[in-house]
Amino acid sequence: MKNKYKMLALAGLFAALPPAASATTIDFQSFAIGTYSSLSTADFTITYTGGDGTFDVTSASPGAPIVDHALISFFQNPGTAPFKVTFHTAVSAFSIGVGDYNGDVDYTFLEAYSASDTLLDSDTYVNPETMYGGGFLTASSATPISYVLFWDAEPYAGAVYWDTMSYDKNSVPEPAALALFGLGLASLGFTRRRRGA
Repeated sequence: MKNKYKMLALAGLFAALPPAASATTIDFQSFAIGTYSSLSTADFTITYTGGDGTFDVTSASPGAPIVDHALISFFQNPGTAPFKVTFHTAVSAFSIGVGDYNGDVDYTFLEAYSASDTLLDSDTYVNPETMYGGGFLTASSATPISYVLFWDAEPYAGAVYWDTMSYDKNSVPEPAALALFGLGLASLGFTRRRRGA
């Protein structure tokens, strides 16, 4: 009978832990084609950090992973300034597709930062000049990601399409839940030791 209560207590402790990561993917289809100074949802805000801060959501399909509606800064503000995605909730992983029509090599970069502006992870992707489409940049961290920066360098800085953005939220454990879980395990261990003595 006491084992039954221990198992119920242990099950309750596991239930108190935060849920597993849930990936959210944004393909920008829900945003109208046009020029923006920011794009916002309940989870994030996207801005462009160069020039006058404007960028386009445009219809482009050079190949996977660029589906149709995609971000591009080149037509409003050519240059190496990054896009910035600021998250409104704890995020543990981020990825974004980048691609272009063939014609030039594209050097692309991604950096993920904590709320204290500490670099947590980074990635680079070189898209060859013969490629229609592109690949993905990814970053992940056990420390919550507060924002990410992504950009394209020379020779035609900013002349790439960004699409198929994905992020994992709610997988960063809350300190209170972990403390409760640890306290419960310690209590079970103490109870077991007391009986053994």
